Amino acid sequence: MVHIKHAYIDNMSFVPAYGLQIVLFLIRSSPNLEKLKLKILEDPAFVESRGCSFRSEDYPEILLEHLKVLEIFYLSNEKPQIDFVQFVIARSSVLEKVRIILFDAIDDDEELEISEILLGFARASPVVEITVEKEVFRLYLHTY
Repeated sequence: MVHIKHAYIDNMSFVPAYGLQIVLFLIRSSPNLEKLKLKILEDPAFVESRGCSFRSEDYPEILLEHLKVLEIFYLSNEKPQIDFVQFVIARSSVLEKVRIILFDAIDDDEELEISEILLGFARASPVVEITVEKEVFRLYLHTY
């Protein structure tokens, strides 16, 4: 997987034994990865990351030396998700852009809290631009 430069994972689970391990394997096996896009499983009935943990100390060998863009859709305030973003920001020396689209059930206070947390993380890249936004759902009406 050394030639992979762009990766997109849909319906990602942050349970450490499942989706998170797959993403970490992908990152470890793809040293030339430049863009990583994750769409987190967004079913509110499936709050699966509570009680789970992600410890960056467990992965000292993972460096993201070529990652330029990180996009995460449906991020919530769950600790493993926030910790993963911190992990990527801290280990990506050429990171240019981090775009976070929050889970739609997050209120304005939580959005501000998450933004402050993410913007306060130590960064390996001096030029990274971090944006946090809420997804705006559009209602499409069809007439028949």
